[in-house]
Amino acid sequence: MHASLRSRVMAVVVGIFSVAWIAVATWDYIDISAETTDLLDAELRHTAAVVMGMSVHELSEELVSRSSSTIDIPAHEEIRGDLDAKIALQVWQADGRMALRTANAPQLRLANAGTGFVDADVGMERWRVYALTDSATGITVLVGEGDSVRRELSQDKAFHTVFPLAVVVPLVGLLTWFFIGLALEPLNQLAGQVSRRQPDDFRSINVNESPDETAPLINALNKLFERLQASFENTRRFTADAAHELRTPLGAIAVQADVALLATDTLDRSTALGYIKQAIRQMNRMMQQLLILARCDAELADLPRSPVDLVEILHAVINDLTPYADARNISVTVTATAHPKPIANEMSVHLVARNLLDNALRYTPAGGKVSIEIDSTENFAVLRVVDTGPGIAPELRERLFQRFYRAGRSGGEGSGLGLSIVHRCVEVHNGTITVMEPEGGGLVVTVRIPLTR
Repeated sequence: MHASLRSRVMAVVVGIFSVAWIAVATWDYIDISAETTDLLDAELRHTAAVVMGMSVHELSEELVSRSSSTIDIPAHEEIRGDLDAKIALQVWQADGRMALRTANAPQLRLANAGTGFVDADVGMERWRVYALTDSATGITVLVGEGDSVRRELSQDKAFHTVFPLAVVVPLVGLLTWFFIGLALEPLNQLAGQVSRRQPDDFRSINVNESPDETAPLINALNKLFERLQASFENTRRFTADAAHELRTPLGAIAVQADVALLATDTLDRSTALGYIKQAIRQMNRMMQQLLILARCDAELADLPRSPVDLVEILHAVINDLTPYADARNISVTVTATAHPKPIANEMSVHLVARNLLDNALRYTPAGGKVSIEIDSTENFAVLRVVDTGPGIAPELRERLFQRFYRAGRSGGEGSGLGLSIVHRCVEVHNGTITVMEPEGGGLVVTVRIPLTR
């Protein structure tokens, strides 16, 4: 199941805030650790300077009388507070004997250094030590601090910095969830309007009653409703027309079947069966054309296109229909003054050529002629089919491409769908189709298909 838009937006926002929070927290921890280290190092250096600042002479006299004793150094509470008690201090004489140390300082020497900072492992703990040596007396002051103290201070400061962010992120998430819900409410209302519609309700949605942000979606829906309504109307008319057209041959078959059953004469029975065979052949052709037309309506717009050899397709169509033309003694001639290759769908171009030639052959009397001309202009491939049939009155030509319309042309066995298929295929390719009657009679159908898509 797909997540709702609200949940996906919420996940994105929370993810962004989480990543940002982790990045800020990591940066703050590193930055605070560095600042804390600098601060603590400065305090160690300051403490060492204070101790060394005592009168070297007086300290030297006291060291002589109190060698290797342990004393308590007063804490600098104004700087360190409770943590001052964790600073360890050692004072070493020039001869390598420890003169003074704080109670928390180890017995072992914190570091063997002259002056400066050093990290040393003493016992089970690692120490950060600052050493300060007086060059005149050789007295060395060592001030150290355990790593555990530094970590405790760094973590404490980092916690107080990062903790507010940990509270803010969930709060921002909740507020985001709430305001996203408010922002998406128009979409929910729109979804409600669409879901409550009946299947045959294609009315446009009023854009003025919705926020500006939903206008593109509503406009797209309205255009979809228009296309659906047109498709629905086409399907309804197509179904009604198909039912009407099929009713006629079916009725004829039923009548002729009764005649054949009741006939006592062999000739009458054969005649009735002949009518039945002809009606079945007509219905078969009509059903094939109906299936082709339905496929054209559903698929042509999305079919792939490539350069199509119009001459090659036309020769293939002529080879298929030559037996029918020969049976009626109709001559078919082809004149190609150009060899155009329009960017089109090969199947649809084949349908155009086949239906035009088939239509001309069916309505051309026996012994007549059908001529095919192939040409090209700057932008179009041109296919022209001329027959010597009865032609069509000018006032009827506008209806020629309507489905099931035969325009009263006599002598044909067509279903009234062939030119509808041609019109649909040409329309999909943004081409044109025109019909005219030459001076000598007959019909000229000219199709123009763009050379480029």
